[in-house]
Amino acid sequence: RQKQSPDVREADRWPLYAQQDWRANDQHSLSAGVQYSDEDAESLSFGLPFDETTEFWNLFVQDQIDYGAHRGVLAVGYTDHETAGSEFTWNAEYAYAFGAGTELVLSGGTGFRAPDATDRFGFAGNPALEPERSKSLAAEVRHRIGERHALRLSVYETKIEDLIEFVPLPVDPFGILRNVDEARIRGLEAGYSYAGEPWSLDAELALADPENRSTGEQLFRRPEESFTLALQRRFERFDL
Repeated sequence: RQKQSPDVREADRWPLYAQQDWRANDQHSLSAGVQYSDEDAESLSFGLPFDETTEFWNLFVQDQIDYGAHRGVLAVGYTDHETAGSEFTWNAEYAYAFGAGTELVLSGGTGFRAPDATDRFGFAGNPALEPERSKSLAAEVRHRIGERHALRLSVYETKIEDLIEFVPLPVDPFGILRNVDEARIRGLEAGYSYAGEPWSLDAELALADPENRSTGEQLFRRPEESFTLALQRRFERFDL
């Protein structure tokens, strides 16, 4: 419920997910899965009522091979969305383990995200939103120092068509979700992990260049710098 107005949204989602894994031998394994979701959304947005039911299916198959210093993963997916259409996606990853605990990981893939009920009918929602389609490439180096310490450094680039973003309107605090014709996000991430007993630590610094390729400006609500720090203490029956 929106306290600044009589707007209201209610959504019920019923997902069903199943996955089957087969391990042919110590080096080769296969997976297949299916996901079904039914979403019923009712809303009152700026005086306009909506009541829609949306169904979608997602199916995928994945092949993973581990052979000595080499590791590879290839996955193919298919999404059939009632309002956003259908799309094939793929993801691939190759990793090579050097000596002394160092691993190089190369990955790439495509993505498809349909706008959900919040995007379409929630506050600032837009029922005319198109689904997002993306292509990504990434490279990462991971290095372990002994049994407890690990370092990682990665670079990536993601290109997104019809990115869904919030745009403020001249009359504050109102705004609307819209599609960006073309967006590009380039980034660098550096991380450190410590796995001890009973303490563990994970820290990550991320630098990004989120650009609206249509205007050349920075994307709304996309940080250029961020830092994350997580500290965990294990007790006998719980973690803090």
